[in-house]
Amino acid sequence: MNPNMNSHSKNHIEQVGEIANCLAANFVKPLYNCCTEKNYYVYIGILIEILDWAHEFYEEHHDKLGNWEALKRSGNNIDNTMPLQEFLVAWGNDRANKFFISYSKEYGYPFTSTDNKTSYHTNTTANTHTVTNGFNI
Repeated sequence: MNPNMNSHSKNHIEQVGEIANCLAANFVKPLYNCCTEKNYYVYIGILIEILDWAHEFYEEHHDKLGNWEALKRSGNNIDNTMPLQEFLVAWGNDRANKFFISYSKEYGYPFTSTDNKTSYHTNTTANTHTVTNGFNI
């Protein structure tokens, strides 16, 4: 077994877990509140949804996570120099919008347009989570 492969897998698992932790802190309650049923199974389903989001975020942005500060200073800065945690929450807001639209279509509940850039999280500093190993969210 290649020792680097094991290290990469462990790092991947840790980073996805940290991403999921931040997304859960910001989006579990709004997702749960939009559901008509309130029970353990719905809550677990929401946690699974957020874990899927964490994997999706990691796949889209894993190349930036290791050196976010260097990316912010580079000419390739596509994220307008926002801190990683704010970027993740903004990404989560977009993903939550997609979820709410899909949920409203599937279950026939009205949902206002996302054209107004509705934010489902209003206080990013209150929900900042600092994680060890140099990856902060």
